[in-house]
Amino acid sequence: MTALVSNIIDALGYGVVYFPLALGVFLAFRMLRFLDLPVNGAFSLGAAVTAFLLIAGVETVTATLLGALS
Repeated sequence: MTALVSNIIDALGYGVVYFPLALGVFLAFRMLRFLDLPVNGAFSLGAAVTAFLLIAGVETVTATLLGALS
C-alpha cells in the first residue's frame, strides 16, 4: 500500500514539473494557431546536448547548464 501511495505522489510531482511545458506547447499549437517550432525544438536540443554530455562523462551540473544554454 505504501508503494502505491509513493507512486501516486511521484506521478503528481512529475505532472507538476511537466505541466508548464505541455501548456506552452498546447497554447502555441491550438490556441494561438501559430507554429512556434524553434521554441519546441529548443527543448529537444537542450535535452539532447545534456544527454550527450552526461554520456561523455561531463559533470551533471555542467552538462545541465550547457544544455540550457544550447
